[in-house]
Amino acid sequence: VFERLAAHPGCTVLKHDRNRGKGAALKTAFRHLLEKYPAGSDFAGCVTADGDGQHLVKDILAAAETLRRHPESLVLGCRVFSGGKVPWKSRLGNNLTKFMFGSVLRIRVSDTQTGLRGIPADFMRTCLDLKGDRFEFETEMLLAARKTGTAIAENPIETVYFDENSGTHFHPVKDACRIYGVIFRYLFAEL
Repeated sequence: VFERLAAHPGCTVLKHDRNRGKGAALKTAFRHLLEKYPAGSDFAGCVTADGDGQHLVKDILAAAETLRRHPESLVLGCRVFSGGKVPWKSRLGNNLTKFMFGSVLRIRVSDTQTGLRGIPADFMRTCLDLKGDRFEFETEMLLAARKTGTAIAENPIETVYFDENSGTHFHPVKDACRIYGVIFRYLFAEL
């Protein structure tokens, strides 16, 4: 797939020599875009979407439109975690993390782990300095939005899972420990 994409005019495929994680991949993309579109250009930011088929084209385009209309806001494409089509581990994980964010951190977001995000150019620069090279990077991003006063805009999106989400690289125990480690480190730093 990536070889075909690389051959497509106007498409740039960025690579790491080995899998360094989602956060590292996003930071590489942010650096590339910020070098290509320096401060002062009309570059509003970028839209990220997971590669496991969870995000529909219409929802990706809606996130881009919301970012265009609100270039200062972090845009989250938020899934609804109810109904029979949501795998239990996805529902449980998001509900627990959402509870922590809302009750403990006082950050109200309905989907803490969404990979569909519209990220403003200025906030992309902030994200380059964040810790985390794997899934915990997205949690770091939400905490950075709070620290910097970056507004969060939510777009409801269609909830799509294929084959009980078998295409995900998320490891429920290992990655959840990393995510909660980020949250607890943030909490202790605030005390």
